[in-house]
Amino acid sequence: MGLNAAYSLSKFSDALVPCDDLDGDNRPDNLQAPPTLAQLQEAYGTDYLGSCLLSQRASPLAPFSASVRTSYNHDFNSGLQGFARGLYSFTGASQGDPQVANDDLGAFGILDLFAGLRHPAGSWEIMAYAKNVLDEVNVTRSDALVSTAYRTPAAQTATALYRNVGISSEREFGINLRFAFGSR
Repeated sequence: MGLNAAYSLSKFSDALVPCDDLDGDNRPDNLQAPPTLAQLQEAYGTDYLGSCLLSQRASPLAPFSASVRTSYNHDFNSGLQGFARGLYSFTGASQGDPQVANDDLGAFGILDLFAGLRHPAGSWEIMAYAKNVLDEVNVTRSDALVSTAYRTPAAQTATALYRNVGISSEREFGINLRFAFGSR
């Protein structure tokens, strides 16, 4: 049995970072559409780049993660060995952009199980597995909000806001069969 755990939390403290601060309040603006050139020139002059002093997490990744793995082997005879393994991976809650209410991610865990038979010398192995046994569906990544322009069927230009997200894989069952030919 083994346990790995990691904790890493880094923060900005009054750090000058690039941001859209068109109103000059030293906080990132929550824009619904990209700023126009005229708005950028009015807010920043010829620099075209805004900045804010921020105190927040430096990364949207979860500061805590852990995994527990276990393995059991049993020799049935000189030519047959059985095994069972388990892996539980936990990811703590993460905090995205403080200006965006819906990009924080909750904590989640995934359980994977494996069982099989093999030749003790490693010449062959058959293994059945079940990944994400509890069928947990979790958002694992939430990228920054993006605005994109597109043309409507009536040839008008419109914008849409979207966010790319990643989700955990669905429950999966399978069987692996492995043969080793030649030297091992």
